[in-house]
Amino acid sequence: MILFRYPVLCKKFSLHVVSHYRIFLLSLLIIRVVRFWCIILLLYLIVIDTPINGKSIIGLFSRWEQQVNCSYSYFAQDQASARYKPDIWKECEKEMFFYTISDSISFELIEKKSRFICILSPLIEPQDVEDSLQVAGQRFPGARHYCFAYRLRQDGVIMERCSDDGEPSGTAGSPILNVLQKRELENIIAVVVRYFGGTLLGTGGLVRAYTQVVQSAVKEARIVSQEYSQKILITLDYSHYGSFEQRFLKSLNQVSNIEYADRISIEAWIALEKLPRFMAEVDNLTGGTASIELLGKGFVPRC
Repeated sequence: MILFRYPVLCKKFSLHVVSHYRIFLLSLLIIRVVRFWCIILLLYLIVIDTPINGKSIIGLFSRWEQQVNCSYSYFAQDQASARYKPDIWKECEKEMFFYTISDSISFELIEKKSRFICILSPLIEPQDVEDSLQVAGQRFPGARHYCFAYRLRQDGVIMERCSDDGEPSGTAGSPILNVLQKRELENIIAVVVRYFGGTLLGTGGLVRAYTQVVQSAVKEARIVSQEYSQKILITLDYSHYGSFEQRFLKSLNQVSNIEYADRISIEAWIALEKLPRFMAEVDNLTGGTASIELLGKGFVPRC
């Protein structure tokens, strides 16, 4: 009986193996097709530079590469032998400084009896945005609209936001932000207060009014450059201070404090790109007797 059924069992087993093999081949085919179309899609996005979540494919890779380069250690183990690397600094130039305003300023424009008052204020942290809006509300109470836009640099990334605050969409916040972007201003907020004068301006009139009042305010503001710098503590002998002051003091972005004790201690900020050469030249001037301590990094007004 078993011998009689043996061919039937073999046939069923063969069909079973063939069926699984076909499923396996079909799975491989599906995987290859999906992989092929993923590659085609990626190449297509790169060629036309399609934006994803507001950033293009090329931009995402460029941003990652820039962050890697900008986090490069510019100092050898022996800091005095470190060398300035112009190729890397050229790529990181935009990351190392930005433009902002030194102080708050306001400018008023009247268009068909409507008052547009622009208040420009510098920002340091996100909390300053709410503070600026509160100040605008306190200075100019009872207005119909408090439209705003800001650009704030945080950890090398620029945060942007704008608000129409009841105006037709795209007629207030976007024009305000557009002016800040074109002027390449960062760490700044522009709040435009509008007192309605009874005459409708239309979408085109609103865009022109909001754009013009912010442009006028920017022209009146004092624009300064903030540079990414290293805070240092320099300690040297009195005998070298005269030469040091004559040669190097003007190259420092900011001198925070000078103490006169057994030796002179100078707390100052210097542009990060100037630091390696500065350290080597100070070491050469003082014959290796001066010490330079690295304290921290941050943005300070550019020298």
